[in-house]
Amino acid sequence: MTLSDFSVFYENKANMLCDSQNYFYIWGAGIAGQYLFCQLRESPLSIRGFIDSNPEKQKSSFCDLPVFAPDTIEWNNNLKVILASLDYPDGMEQYLQSIGKKENIDYFFSNVFLSLYKMKQSGQLYLHHVNINITDQCTLRCRDCSLLIPYYKTKMQYSLSGVLSGLNKLFHNVDYVQEVHLIGGEPLLYPELSELISEIGHQYRHKIGELAIATNGTIIPSKEVCQAAKKYNAFFTISDYSGSPAFSARVNIPALLQHLESNSVEYRLGNKSVWFDFNTFSEDLPSSVTEPSEIYQDKFQKCFFRNRGLYLNKLYYCQHQYGALRSGSNTEDPEAYIDLDSSDVDKMNLLQFELGFLPRGYLLQCRKCNGFERLNKHFIDAAAQINL
Repeated sequence: MTLSDFSVFYENKANMLCDSQNYFYIWGAGIAGQYLFCQLRESPLSIRGFIDSNPEKQKSSFCDLPVFAPDTIEWNNNLKVILASLDYPDGMEQYLQSIGKKENIDYFFSNVFLSLYKMKQSGQLYLHHVNINITDQCTLRCRDCSLLIPYYKTKMQYSLSGVLSGLNKLFHNVDYVQEVHLIGGEPLLYPELSELISEIGHQYRHKIGELAIATNGTIIPSKEVCQAAKKYNAFFTISDYSGSPAFSARVNIPALLQHLESNSVEYRLGNKSVWFDFNTFSEDLPSSVTEPSEIYQDKFQKCFFRNRGLYLNKLYYCQHQYGALRSGSNTEDPEAYIDLDSSDVDKMNLLQFELGFLPRGYLLQCRKCNGFERLNKHFIDAAAQINL
């Protein structure tokens, strides 16, 4: 879908979601479903219950609503389903498509649903996930880093004032971001991390659902960082690569976990043994980069990349595109980002961008990239190290 398609899409879909004749089921009686229900609890929407494939969950209510098996739902044109979890949607979507249901007509992913509904109902701009890049410095040199950081010609550490200025410009128009993650590089190398967490917590915590700090598990956070994280209900997302056959660096995950627990800081541990192969350094297919292509537009829509990246005053749709630029494997793509310093930026511009309505309909990096979750079936061993 290109930018010219947005007006019709927005009016049709937003009006559909706000139609009082329609009613909704949330697919997923878990943490994501609970969050989604809490977001909509005070709305005028008619939410009839939850759908879940787990027979145990079907035996009891969830959020004081019944839980149904997928094959017990009696479908009609007024019934709409919201897919709560964005992490593992394939099974849900495959079932819905197998019974003839269509995306953005019969079912909606929760990030799209909330962005459309909140804008139409209350004029609020909702973003699902924004990564805040604070440093290019890292303790690892991963050959297949999704941001291509080992291949950057120069490494940057963004100033505290610059990062906060970008956040201020972002939240000038954005009312709520469900997930804000501080990333690098390795964020624990950022010398002003505790101050940054405190400033974000003080100024914007009421506009953020989850506040997280990413780490590769090679550094123990300082007491000051732990205190700031605890105070503002931030948690660490830890990537444990020890299960990857290609990973050779030394880490001490148990010591990190013990340190966080002793400081009452929450964390989520992810065992990362494989990564997506983005096919970064392949050649473009031979055709004009400015000519609209249905192939690349379709690829872009299927990619399902839902995490935006904030680099100072620029909000990137896909951070892999940014990494390709910084590493020299691709050229500048003016459609890949929104300059938050521009006087033309408003809530509707950002909503178009969040939902993937670009003038070309795809990013230049799409011409060589294998894509993300719903599209990419190519995997490689995680965190193979290189010497540069």
